[in-house]
Amino acid sequence: IIFRQVQLSNVNKIFENINSLELNSNNSNISLKESITFQNVSFTYGDDQSTLEDVNLELRCDEKVVIVGSSGSGKSTLLDLILGFTFPQSGKIFFDKTQINIQDRESIRNNFAFVPQKVLLIEGTLKDNILFGTTLKNENKDFFKDVLSLAKLDEVIKNLPHGLDTLISDSNPILSGGQKQCIGFARAFFKNRDILVLDEATNAMDSQLENDLMSNVSSLKFKMILAITHKSSLLEYFDKICVLENGIVQDYGSTSNLLNQNKFLIKMLNKK
Repeated sequence: IIFRQVQLSNVNKIFENINSLELNSNNSNISLKESITFQNVSFTYGDDQSTLEDVNLELRCDEKVVIVGSSGSGKSTLLDLILGFTFPQSGKIFFDKTQINIQDRESIRNNFAFVPQKVLLIEGTLKDNILFGTTLKNENKDFFKDVLSLAKLDEVIKNLPHGLDTLISDSNPILSGGQKQCIGFARAFFKNRDILVLDEATNAMDSQLENDLMSNVSSLKFKMILAITHKSSLLEYFDKICVLENGIVQDYGSTSNLLNQNKFLIKMLNKK
């Protein structure tokens, strides 16, 4: 502790800042009823070139939207802005008619269930890794069983030496990359939030597992599903596509219209 006191002091300042922001917020959840809207939103990480530039976008409830684009086009930054992980240097973001500021980041988080590309595991049982901050009670045990099935974990559990009580961790190679991503989906499903956000969340899965899992996702009643992907196989599960190029929204519209018109998407489909 003495050896790392400088680093600990820096971390402490970060937490003090977070606490200050939370005290200044009204701590009431901002739920989504209609849409997330970007108005002239620009963002840069501090260099001369904008990561996102003058983005105008409306993401409506009851839609499934996939975000595509080449590496460095701004996909992850757009997702971070939606989730409240970061905020724009200029422009406005609205949840319905409420403009979102940094003080609101905790207030909007409860809308989202997020599945990242790399699912991090804690050193604990498979059950602990799925619950991951939530609690299993008598009233949600049946729902938990449904989640295991929806996330395609039934066979995984059967093949583990101690089922749900099997100890796993990031350093233990007992699970494949695709199976870890299934755990990520189970976590997201069990949180039971309104909006599901997927960031390259099936890239380690084989085609059969991906198809089965995405079919289950499509059957669930989320208010909105947002995803980033580079896989053309996922496009069929989404109503709308947002194509980013160099931080600019190149195209945004229905999947059926854009697949035959947008050059990036045509190239993406030809890579099958």
